[in-house]
Amino acid sequence: MTPSRESIEGWFVLELVIKFLRFIYFAWGGTLLVMLILFGRQHIEVASFVVGSPLLYLFISLWGNGILLGIGILLSITALMELWELISLVLISLSRNFRH
Repeated sequence: MTPSRESIEGWFVLELVIKFLRFIYFAWGGTLLVMLILFGRQHIEVASFVVGSPLLYLFISLWGNGILLGIGILLSITALMELWELISLVLISLSRNFRH
């Protein structure tokens, strides 16, 4: 039994929406983290006084800023990869529709 065309299109739209939301999430998170570190606006000091964890003191140091900057850049690269997959999915779908 083959799935109907409406069912396949429904799953395709759902996959597009999920990939788009992941792209937005990664792009927003990466951009926010990179901008906070580059402009020195991270406010982890307040949380470190409340919790008192040595791990939070790590993120206040220059090493911590480097780690957070690396995570932000990694999130931005992941957003670009999600965008690449989204565009690829749309182009493959369009090429299949043109053949039929």
